[in-house]
Amino acid sequence: MKQIGQTKIGKQTARAGISYPLVRLPKGNSDLVGSSVILYDSSSDGRKSITIVFEEIVAQHDMQDVKFTRNESIINLENRIEYIEQSINQ
Repeated sequence: MKQIGQTKIGKQTARAGISYPLVRLPKGNSDLVGSSVILYDSSSDGRKSITIVFEEIVAQHDMQDVKFTRNESIINLENRIEYIEQSINQ
């Protein structure tokens, strides 16, 4: 996995009393606007993390029940990331 940027989580207010966390992606990813994604709650080295997977990748590879956990070996994690990256690049 490679870092593509760093940002601060902002807030979007829908109406009084309802707000959502907002994360901006780097400008280079503007082609992703409008894409549907699935968010996975996970952790890395004991720190909270959220993994974003594009919906078409999940549909193509039946990944609905994939569990992203740190308990798996690093080699397995790297293989899964490489698989997702290759799927995105196709």
